Amino acid sequence: MATYNLALILKNPLNEAEFLLVKQNPPPKFGVEEYDTFVDSDLWDLPSTKLDLEDGELESGTTVIEGLEKTDLGKFDVESAINKVMEQVGFTVSDGGEWRFLKLVEEAEFGPGLPVHRVYIVGRLLPGNQNLPELCKWMSVQSCLSWLVDVKKSSERVGPLVVLGLINDSAQSSEKVNATLHYQEYPPGVIIVPMKSRTAKPFHTTNLVIFAPKSVKNEGEDYNFVAHGDALIVDPGCRADFHEELLKIVAALSKKLVVFVTHHHGDHVDGLSVIQKCNPNATLLAHENTMRRIRKDDWSLGHISVCGGEDICIGGQRLNIIFAPGHTDGHLALLHVETHSLIVGDHCVGQGSALLDIASGGNMADYFQSTYKFIELAPHILIPMHGRVNLWPKHMLCGYLKNRRSRELSILEAIENGAKTLFDIVANVYSGIDRSLWSHAASNVRLHVDHLTQQNKLPKGFSVDTFNCSLVAFAEKMGKIEPKNFQFRSSKELVEWIFHPDGFAHILLMGFCQCLKHKYANNTNYGACKITVFLKDLSTNFRKAIKEGSLQATITVVLCLSMVSFVVILAMFVNNNVKKYLVTEDYFFFPQSVTFTPPPSRSPCSYFLCSSFLSPPSLQPLRFPITSLRDWLTPKELGHSMNDKELLWRASMVPHIDEYPYNRTPKVAFMFLTRGSLPLAPLWEMFFKGHEGLYSIYIHRLPGFTNKHPESPVFYERQIPSKPAEWGRATMIDAERRLLANALLDFSNERFVLLSETCIPVFNFSTVYNYLTNSNQSFLGSFDEPRHTGRGRYNKKMRPTVTLSDWRKGSQWFEVHRKVAIEMISDVKYHPVFRDHCRPPCYMDEHYFPTLVTKILPELNSNRSITWVDWSGGGSHPRRFVRKDVSEAVLNKIRNGFKCTYNGGITSPIAMKGQTQNQNLATTLTKLFNAQLQLINVLSLFFLFGCGLAAGVILSSYLSNISFSLQVRQFSFSTTTTTTSPALIKPPPRIGLKEYLKVPAVKHDMDEKELLWRASMTPNIREFPFDRVPKIAFMFLTKGPVLMAPLWEKFFKGHDGLYSIYVHSSPSYNESEPESPVFHGRRIPSKDVRWGNANMIEAERRLLANALLDIANQRFVLLSESCIPIFNFSTVYTYLMNSTENHVESYVLEGPVGNGRYSPRMRPGIQIKQWRKGSQWFEIDRDLAIEVVSDRKYFPLFQEHCTGQCYADEHYLPTFVNMKHSKRNSNRTLTWVDWSRGGPHPAKFLRTEVTTEFLERMRSGSECVYNGNHTNTCFLFARKFWPNALDRLLRFAPKIMHFDKIVSFFIHLYKCCIFPLEEIGLQSSLILYSLHVTGYKTSKSTNFISIAWILLLIHLLIPYSSNGESKICRLGSQKSFLLLQQMHQLFFGKMNMKIAAITEISSRDQDSDFYDENVINKSSILMRER
Repeated sequence: MATYNLALILKNPLNEAEFLLVKQNPPPKFGVEEYDTFVDSDLWDLPSTKLDLEDGELESGTTVIEGLEKTDLGKFDVESAINKVMEQVGFTVSDGGEWRFLKLVEEAEFGPGLPVHRVYIVGRLLPGNQNLPELCKWMSVQSCLSWLVDVKKSSERVGPLVVLGLINDSAQSSEKVNATLHYQEYPPGVIIVPMKSRTAKPFHTTNLVIFAPKSVKNEGEDYNFVAHGDALIVDPGCRADFHEELLKIVAALSKKLVVFVTHHHGDHVDGLSVIQKCNPNATLLAHENTMRRIRKDDWSLGHISVCGGEDICIGGQRLNIIFAPGHTDGHLALLHVETHSLIVGDHCVGQGSALLDIASGGNMADYFQSTYKFIELAPHILIPMHGRVNLWPKHMLCGYLKNRRSRELSILEAIENGAKTLFDIVANVYSGIDRSLWSHAASNVRLHVDHLTQQNKLPKGFSVDTFNCSLVAFAEKMGKIEPKNFQFRSSKELVEWIFHPDGFAHILLMGFCQCLKHKYANNTNYGACKITVFLKDLSTNFRKAIKEGSLQATITVVLCLSMVSFVVILAMFVNNNVKKYLVTEDYFFFPQSVTFTPPPSRSPCSYFLCSSFLSPPSLQPLRFPITSLRDWLTPKELGHSMNDKELLWRASMVPHIDEYPYNRTPKVAFMFLTRGSLPLAPLWEMFFKGHEGLYSIYIHRLPGFTNKHPESPVFYERQIPSKPAEWGRATMIDAERRLLANALLDFSNERFVLLSETCIPVFNFSTVYNYLTNSNQSFLGSFDEPRHTGRGRYNKKMRPTVTLSDWRKGSQWFEVHRKVAIEMISDVKYHPVFRDHCRPPCYMDEHYFPTLVTKILPELNSNRSITWVDWSGGGSHPRRFVRKDVSEAVLNKIRNGFKCTYNGGITSPIAMKGQTQNQNLATTLTKLFNAQLQLINVLSLFFLFGCGLAAGVILSSYLSNISFSLQVRQFSFSTTTTTTSPALIKPPPRIGLKEYLKVPAVKHDMDEKELLWRASMTPNIREFPFDRVPKIAFMFLTKGPVLMAPLWEKFFKGHDGLYSIYVHSSPSYNESEPESPVFHGRRIPSKDVRWGNANMIEAERRLLANALLDIANQRFVLLSESCIPIFNFSTVYTYLMNSTENHVESYVLEGPVGNGRYSPRMRPGIQIKQWRKGSQWFEIDRDLAIEVVSDRKYFPLFQEHCTGQCYADEHYLPTFVNMKHSKRNSNRTLTWVDWSRGGPHPAKFLRTEVTTEFLERMRSGSECVYNGNHTNTCFLFARKFWPNALDRLLRFAPKIMHFDKIVSFFIHLYKCCIFPLEEIGLQSSLILYSLHVTGYKTSKSTNFISIAWILLLIHLLIPYSSNGESKICRLGSQKSFLLLQQMHQLFFGKMNMKIAAITEISSRDQDSDFYDENVINKSSILMRER
């Protein structure tokens, strides 16, 4: 069955090669300006109409069509169709001459409707009919080909009727496809073969797209292709019964084959196994997230992971890969550049809309972003993987946007009208469709609700938690809809039903929902259910299904259960033998035959066995500079030399980027606060056994404790640097904060448990680990005790910081989340109040943390402890249990005898943690169904395999005494044991804060993601625990060398310790390092940068991130290789350090080079009113620098949408600063440039243009605002200067910029004549600054007076530190300052009180007060004004 269309080829009577084309009518507009502005380019095609069947008996008409009688088309009314077509183009049948049947082109079965076959009739207009209507034109095959090949975004297009009827026969651009299936080649060179696949209804096929150019062109010199080939196949996803057809196609193609996969779904990858067998040399391209989901059976050969932006070269033709998430998180699209055809995968389909796979990272926000990205590409043709090619791409994409937004508004309206649960929303919004499709609709609703949540559009009364909890209720209601589905007439039907997503899912849903039928109030929280109930109900449904089936159905189920039993045994064996590979990130492990025997004294050998360091046990670990992220993440040892203040500051480091850039296995930190030994260590050893990599241990003992007996390997060398702790005193809280801080140094630690030496675990490790890591709250007892043991301990002196209503009491033994732990050790507001005013009978350990957490993070605390104690005996301490008190009944009472809340639901410890394997499995299944309903649709065999694997892992922890006959020979790295005497091994040095603060090597091996995450670290404790000299980071973004290096060397000379330098040059730059020691070794790991591209911003963020690794860097300046300083270093340093603002140029510019570059696709993240433009060259402080490298919201928008004529380097930072930090920005740049000559780039200055007048104009020829005051010093740097201007700049530097010669003179005078110094440090900076502020550029007589004043000032400055690291100086006596004041009055006139700041600081303490740079700078400015 098919429908038929007539396509008429009307020849030009004056030119046989030309035929008539008609401008096609576009689809109707939407009536919405936002969508109607996107218009597809004109499409020209042959005139055509539908062929209707002849009514009644066929009559011989007046129109004779040669050759038609030889076909089966006699039943169609061809003559009437010709009349219709002729009328469309403004002619009649009589205007035509002879008519001839050309051919019949049968369409492939794209679906979902009938195929459309096309009948081509050729005719010639009679002479005198050359005048054509406006919508018609004469075209030849050659002119059509030129339109098809020389494609631009807005150029006119040729339709498929011309290509399929005329062009494909006359100009074969592709190799013939060896297939018996019908296929379509449109545009030329793009072959589309629809093949039967396991796709969802209403479609039955997946389009196999083939590129096999017949003539190979040389195209590859200007592009860096990720892959080359002679042929390309896209999405081979046919069913197994079509593998033979696929094999024929692949065998006929070139061996140099490239395979491209848009995403991982089976209907797109089911044919991969055929390709790798037929052509093992084929190359597979896919996104990393897609490759993780493709089975090894489908593809086990090599592949190339792509992420969008790469190019492929196929026979000289270029195809561009586009990252298009939304349908899945690894979805890709492909643009054929020559024809501008866009292969969109499952982003669009030929009819209807595509479902987003929520189980594979489907995301509505990503879908909208990808759709806008496709619209911006303006493709000529849209090729979905299901259905026909779409000829109006922009219209189709806008239709998708409109429909999804309309659906989202309907969902929002339903929520505003009172819908709270998933079922309520689906029933309201999708009431008009078949209920059997509601499960698919529910997936869309969940995605839309997530999207509304991200946009903060949900009403305040709507609870997202309630909505998420309603997923199981929806499944329960849907599970009762169609019981008729459980009837089978044969084993084949049963197998098909098991594998069908709507079949086996119903049984699972029904059984599971019956398991969860006991609900608590409000229908929001579900009580835990026993897995036995679930299995019982599940088996009942299975038996019912089998009774209605046959013997073959029973055999099928029995075989499945037999497989489960085998999987259980296999899983237990795997768990016992290779578990360490699954829970640790280390690459090696020591064989089990190696036993640990602690030596009688501290030994590095045993230390290495216990730590995660990978060196052999007998070798001393080598200490290398920090060059990778892993070296910094986890301390290699607990022994360090940091004091408490340094430790707390170091532990309070928090990354601004939440996502970890590495595979992080969360761990539980067990912190033992003890007096001495751990008498219950053997029990804890059994508890921890087999779970390495999932826990950390920290012990705080009395400092004088020495262990006389060797400890177990679990606790060996786990003692932290400790101090005495007294019960009830502030020292106890100090010890607890010390434990937390040491545990926080390991970024893998996620939960933190405080225990004593008398504590025991009452559940196994797996139960405890799952309970804690899955909890959304901390467990810290906190309650209001009105009696004298509670409120009676409150001290009124704590007001107003801590009021009586804030006061709480609770247990000392807590368990907290990492976020809460950081707040607990970062507290500098409440801790001093408790330390000073909470003394016995106020016991700080019972009140401080409960009160603190209640004040700062009450929503993250459950207000209960998970450490059970018995207070029934009364007294100030709980009951102690001895041997006779311990029984199975007592332990069961502790485990089962209480009710509590967990993640918002009421439960018992057993129900939530799990006592037995069945309960653990029930919990696992609950989370599985609540997390992703889509997982129910996974193949049943995989589900059974997963159940067996989980059961095996759990059983292994209870049946550890069972031995298996299966044996595996473990490998060993060494067959001999090397021992070294402990006396010959030098203990490792204790690491202090300096090791952490040490500036990392510029050349490191961190990737971009790791670097940005590491650089985004900020301490939660703002006060630095060390003398920090703030530095300026000078960041040079260059193509090669720093052209003005000699000038910069003079600029930096004598100011070591006050600056840092970072150079980002092209990776291809291979010249030798500059001889200048200032720039030697300062090149950071770089990547290619193109002017105006988003990778320019990436380079700037890379520079900022490397500079942020140095904690001393406070201000950050971006410069180019052609920049120069126009003031001396001291002026620049003081100007920047005293500035209260950032210096990023940001302004509104109307027109094409300003607001015209804004893309509407950036909405709603960035609005047009927020769009700004400015100079690329900025200066910012540390807080803003951290915000820039941490930005993951706005920068991706610029990467995707600021392309072409939109130059990201001119808009990103100005826009970002305007949106986030406008109040702290001066909206001006500190780098002077000359735009007066016009053009896209500023003027470049030659040697002859560099004069003293020119430099002075740059220095003081402008007016601006600095810290609220008007000034002429507006620019500190200038660009662009040619290298030949360097000699003149070096000559003018001492005279104009005040550095070099006279500085050397005063430094020499200072060192040799007054007070010798080993290093000059800041003193030289002060001299330079004094030269500037005292008016060095005035007359000679004034210079002499200034020099005399400087000499006296030098005499008054006595160095405070001889190592040059400190910037502070001790001031002289009050008498010296009086002399200074008298001299200044003599030379400059009366100063009144303008230097009172200097005399004031000296009068406070003549011997111990130090130089304060803010005071000195203020005084110097006052002197300059005078």
